[in-house]
Amino acid sequence: MPNKKLVPVLLILFLSHTFTVFAAKNCECGEHATGITTYTTGGDDCCKDTPGANGMQYTYAQQGNGVWEETGSTVVTGTAAQNACCPPSSF
Repeated sequence: MPNKKLVPVLLILFLSHTFTVFAAKNCECGEHATGITTYTTGGDDCCKDTPGANGMQYTYAQQGNGVWEETGSTVVTGTAAQNACCPPSSF
């Protein structure tokens, strides 16, 4: 039989984690020719809300048949990714 005091605590922990996961917004910018940058923020505005700890920068090469193929990826800070996507005036 589970401890009756432990059940509400576990429920609160589970729900708070669930809300945190759904609060993040996925952001991306760029084009295949110049690279695509992705990151998350803690709110709805990709340029004004605080970015997550890390982002990614992807590079691509266009194949002879016109299809873009990923050729590399680099982990960057969330702040660097946000700065790459958002003009300075949007902060």
